Amino acid sequence: MSKFTYLKAGLLSLLLVAGSVQARFFSTDPVQPNPNTGENFNRYYYANNNPYKFTDPDGRAVSLAGAPADQQKFIQQTHQLTGSTIAADKQGNLSITATDPKVGAPGAATALANAINSPHQISLTAVSSDPNVFIDSYATGKVDVDDIGNFAATDNNLGAAALTHVLTEYTTAMQAGGMTQANFPAAHSAGLSAESAVMGAATRTSTGVPTPGSNFGVQYQDASGATVKSYNFLLDQNGTP
Repeated sequence: MSKFTYLKAGLLSLLLVAGSVQARFFSTDPVQPNPNTGENFNRYYYANNNPYKFTDPDGRAVSLAGAPADQQKFIQQTHQLTGSTIAADKQGNLSITATDPKVGAPGAATALANAINSPHQISLTAVSSDPNVFIDSYATGKVDVDDIGNFAATDNNLGAAALTHVLTEYTTAMQAGGMTQANFPAAHSAGLSAESAVMGAATRTSTGVPTPGSNFGVQYQDASGATVKSYNFLLDQNGTP
């Protein structure tokens, strides 16, 4: 082999190495860092920096964690309440595989699609009968599947409204920069509006404090203040309606 051939081979190797390094740092992951855990702080850290093992098609996802039984219950509830069939990969990232418009509430289906198609990472942890979580905990991202399930057992639209609130609230917070207390008021307001719309109402009020063993009421009103729907629950020792 001539010296020129060796030189070309060396330059080609150098270009390939430089190209791979440049590709890794060419653009940032659109998923924002998690302010609670620091996850994804390195914005060039695609696919957990291991593309042979993990996939990260567009750098965004709704991830689901929690006990396997609670995750499965959340997936089943999601179909019941939104009409969308979702699948979780090995990392817990969710995707919509099909949607049946005859099942669930359209507003809930929209909230789910908005969350999954958001350019931000939204992290949920499914729990069941957690006395420290009523429907969800904004601070921890926990969603109580028993709370939502019992709402749905009373009225499927009520369960859909609760899920819509959670998804809209988290999506709105992440769009504003993260799940921080500063972003909570606006995110909660957006969630309340979306929730009420599912119930055919303009707003929602509640009576009582959702603590274990207490009475808790939920009322939905139209624009004039007239009650559209009203529900009352006795919460059990775990705060589950």
